[in-house]
Amino acid sequence: MNRSDSESSLKTLDTSTELANETPYDPENVNCREYGASIIECLKKTEQDNSGGLDHHEIKGRHRKQMAEWMRDVLEVFKSPIETFFSAVTIMDRYYNEQKRCLQIDELHEIGVTSILIASKFTEIEPLTVDLMHRKASHGKVTQREIIERERDILNTLKFEVAIPTILDCSENLLSMLSMKYPLVKENKDEIKKHSLALMKEAVLNYRFCFEMKPTQLALVILKMSIKMCE
Repeated sequence: MNRSDSESSLKTLDTSTELANETPYDPENVNCREYGASIIECLKKTEQDNSGGLDHHEIKGRHRKQMAEWMRDVLEVFKSPIETFFSAVTIMDRYYNEQKRCLQIDELHEIGVTSILIASKFTEIEPLTVDLMHRKASHGKVTQREIIERERDILNTLKFEVAIPTILDCSENLLSMLSMKYPLVKENKDEIKKHSLALMKEAVLNYRFCFEMKPTQLALVILKMSIKMCE
């Protein structure tokens, strides 16, 4: 995936209104047909540019990858929905991007644990607790007080804007739009979604993908790959 691919793929977004207007009535897709174009435009306007990345931190891409892998494994053990994982990684990356203070490597675990907690509160009906993150996730290495203080710092740094589109949000909405336009996509929607999810889980581990591309760009490239796999 390179920047030229993502930029060319963005042309698909410009046809959102056309997709919404040309699609015949379908009870299952009525919301997408009526509001799809607005949803895509909203995603584009609210997604974050993390191009500042890790340049001014001691934490680097390989450290971030290890933490993201650990976060994925922890959330699988806790049986949290996949939305929590993508939200947690997005929160962590935005914190790296927005925090002006140089973050040290020994803060990595605490940041990861707290990002999971915040994401769980936002995405789950019965979210994970501070006590659980202290005892089970960090095995007592991060205290409850440290988690609470880090949570305050992350939320203040992000100005409490937690509802930011993730790559998963972008992929699901774009797939719904494309499935209304193209029979191949509609017929293989479940298979495309499965391939896309697998690719997204790997893509979010890559520093360059997440910090040099916006979620809509990365989601479009992954969807294109997934559709090709089903042709």
